Amino acid sequence: MLVASLDPNAETTVKVTDFSISREMPAQNMKVTLNTGTSQWRAPEICKGERPTRATDVYSFGVIMWEIAVREIPFTEIKWHHEIDKAVAGGARPKIPDVRDLPVAVPSLG
Repeated sequence: MLVASLDPNAETTVKVTDFSISREMPAQNMKVTLNTGTSQWRAPEICKGERPTRATDVYSFGVIMWEIAVREIPFTEIKWHHEIDKAVAGGARPKIPDVRDLPVAVPSLG
């Protein structure tokens, strides 16, 4: 995610990108690298050591959208990355805020 300014009062332009690290989904019999990515955005199946699926990217994108909406980094209350993985694998998710608590522009995206 690219943000034009770190000033919280400035008008913000956000761009979501993969920095050219995306690749085709591997065939079922291909070896894949597990536990890649950053814990805060890592999907539950990856935290459990399972193979990635299309849902993996959907989960991570959802966390990015959550981050844009609430303007926070997820799971900052958890200190260690392996603890974030354990929590997400166990069902922890970023709390979805009430739409009335979101910046004005966010509800209008829907």
